[in-house]
Amino acid sequence: MLAAEASEFGFDRDDIDQIADLIPQRFLGRIRARRCLPAETERGCNMDGSWLEWVFGVAFFTIYIFCIFTVCMITFQKGRWVLGIVGIFMPFLWLIGAILPPRRGSRYEAAQQSYYQQSATMAPPPPPPVRDTNVKLN
Repeated sequence: MLAAEASEFGFDRDDIDQIADLIPQRFLGRIRARRCLPAETERGCNMDGSWLEWVFGVAFFTIYIFCIFTVCMITFQKGRWVLGIVGIFMPFLWLIGAILPPRRGSRYEAAQQSYYQQSATMAPPPPPPVRDTNVKLN
C-alpha cells in the first residue's frame, strides 16, 4: 500500500509501521522508500537514500559511461552492430563484441591491415655509430 493511498483511507504513520513489521525484511527497502505521507514530504521526510547507495550509483554510472566510450566503440568498429545496440541495455554484450574477431570489411579490420602493412614496410632504424675503442697508450 502506498503512503498516499494510506492517507486517503485514514491510516496514520503508526498503522503503516505496524503493517511494515509484518512484511519480510527483503521487501522493507521498497516500503521505506514509499513510507512518507504527503504531509511529511513538506517537513522533510528523507527519501534520498544512504551515502553507500549514492557511491555505488555514481561508480556504476561512471563505469557505464567509460564502457560506452571504449568497449562499445570497439564493438561497433568491429562490425558487431547487434551486440552494440543490445549492449546498451546489457553492457556485458559489449565485452563479447570487443573480444570477437572483426567482421570482414569492418572499419577495425581495415585499420588493423593498414597498420600491419605500414609497420612491415618501415625501414629499420640505423645502427648506432661505433666508437673507436682501440686507443693506443704510449
